[in-house]
Amino acid sequence: MLRFAPLDDARADALALWEAASVRTPFGHPAFAEAASRAFGGRAVVGLAPDRGPGQAPSVGVVGVEKTRGPVRALALPPAATYTSPLLAAPPTEVDTLKRSTALDALVASLGERHAQATFALPPSWADARPFAWNGWTLTTRYTALASLEGDPVAAWSHGTRQPARRHADAYDVREGAAEIAHAARFQVESYTRKDLPFGLSADGLQSVGEALADVGLARAFGAYRDGQPKAAALFTVDGPSAIYWLSGSEPGPAMPVLFLRAMQALADSGVRSLDLGGANVPGVAQFKRQLGGVL
Repeated sequence: MLRFAPLDDARADALALWEAASVRTPFGHPAFAEAASRAFGGRAVVGLAPDRGPGQAPSVGVVGVEKTRGPVRALALPPAATYTSPLLAAPPTEVDTLKRSTALDALVASLGERHAQATFALPPSWADARPFAWNGWTLTTRYTALASLEGDPVAAWSHGTRQPARRHADAYDVREGAAEIAHAARFQVESYTRKDLPFGLSADGLQSVGEALADVGLARAFGAYRDGQPKAAALFTVDGPSAIYWLSGSEPGPAMPVLFLRAMQALADSGVRSLDLGGANVPGVAQFKRQLGGVL
């Protein structure tokens, strides 16, 4: 049975759990859960397996946001999170998975006992979701596109995207820095408003969550300027050699391809080797990700 506690009371354990996890994303970091709960509601919590010796780092658990209605608890998918997953120091072996005797099985069962509803969005690096299905959870398949940043990051772009980006590159000043987080959050909200699509999150809330990740070195933001005015901005989460395209938007025109031209190169130069383009589940969006070299 997981032992749940407010994140404020077990921050060191939560951080140790995230740092030791074999599969993780910045959205599972304690800083994200804390910031998301402040910005969008809920309570930041950590659930830890109790069977560890004195001084040992936790090897199994979950960091997330709980929401309650009366006595009913839900482990919610935090707003603005691209991925969330349990945190395991080592993935279960195939033999143990088939025996249904893994720490993941125990964690999944424990969540079902505590929560009326729980949701994860597993990253592509999560190889085996069968323990969830075998414990009665509902699985839905979602797709994303991954771009390699090895070599020339734009070599795999479509000709129709690469050519205008390079042709207009000198017309824009691409900057990187914390100031661009606010622009990315604002552009993200404006893009949904312009398309008359429901979004439900404020630019201020998104900015505060982005800044929390940037403060712990897990986010980088870029903006493309023309005549001194921001025309596009994008916020990427970054953890070692992996990055995720997270929040963004632009004014009509070539600003976003130009921004990607510079941002991909900057990420590659700093050691990022794989860029998750953040979803490919809507035809128009999937086409844009393919044009940026994304592989399903």
